[in-house]
Amino acid sequence: MERGFWKDKEYYASEIMENFELEKDIRLASGKELYCPDPLCENKLLKYCHGDKRKAYFAHINNEKCDYGKFDKSKRMTSNIRVIQKLLYAHLKDLGHTVQLEQKILPHHYTHILMNIENKPIAIEIRMQSTTARDISFIEKNYKENGIEFMWVVISKNHEHAKESNISYLKRYNLNEATNNDIIIIDEKGQKITQVRMDINQYYYENQAIREFNEKKLYTLRGNMNDLILENGKLTLKDFYKNYENWLQEKQNLFKQEVNSYNKLKENKKIEERVIKENFNNENEYEYICQTIEEIELHITQQKKQVRDKDGKRWVKCKECGKIAKVSQFNKYGQEGINIGTCNECKK
Repeated sequence: MERGFWKDKEYYASEIMENFELEKDIRLASGKELYCPDPLCENKLLKYCHGDKRKAYFAHINNEKCDYGKFDKSKRMTSNIRVIQKLLYAHLKDLGHTVQLEQKILPHHYTHILMNIENKPIAIEIRMQSTTARDISFIEKNYKENGIEFMWVVISKNHEHAKESNISYLKRYNLNEATNNDIIIIDEKGQKITQVRMDINQYYYENQAIREFNEKKLYTLRGNMNDLILENGKLTLKDFYKNYENWLQEKQNLFKQEVNSYNKLKENKKIEERVIKENFNNENEYEYICQTIEEIELHITQQKKQVRDKDGKRWVKCKECGKIAKVSQFNKYGQEGINIGTCNECKK
């Protein structure tokens, strides 16, 4: 346990170990005048412990019936969480914020870090990425019912976060449910920090999803503890939100260009269809049916009627090489003249 009371004053075990004179006094009070801060604890007497291998902590003298004791031994307070909790606490304190460790602001629950921003409590919950959906739901429900803002910090390796559907549930939960659709990820040693935010916009053209833009949902920024700041009551890497907006704007500009390209192709197709329709008044007058190659060559130069052979196959002439052949041998045709196109060989 990190917190204990002596002479009606609260002490942190990690701060006692940094002050030898204070540790002497606490040692003399250990087991006699040190008490658990939990108001419902049935065995309040504590002892102070600090050895060569294990860092300082408080522990109950007797088998405790105490919410704080249960929290201290639960999966919500693993060795990795202790490391990150103390690093975050020290960093936020150095930034000048009012912060406290392991405060009981919900019934039967302790918050890892509690900040006070403009007289408003903001809780930080630290979890391993294996946290269950049930635990996430329980925490969120209780904070919301008590009107307390809170945020998650996830301890995890700094993987590449390319696709939202491929990441662990707590990260995915934050990307979909958090206010800014983002998550703070810290590695187990507290040396590297990753912030990821999801673009929740959908990119469609004529009710068809544009896969390239819909799959590229996540923006990622990496930094370290010194880059972590508090902005608008949220933990964030410095310049993260500004960089995200630039990334989003660039993405949306590229999407607009893609849509304009689709619209241009669509308009060109309409123009081609209109030209063909305007040149031929009715179905009986828009084509020559030729019986021989000579007839085909004779009529291919005019651009008012299609030229077809006796089997109904359409013929055109290549504008590049002059080749006259069936349209199956052409890359495109009909745009610069009804019977003019570019053959496959010239296109290559």
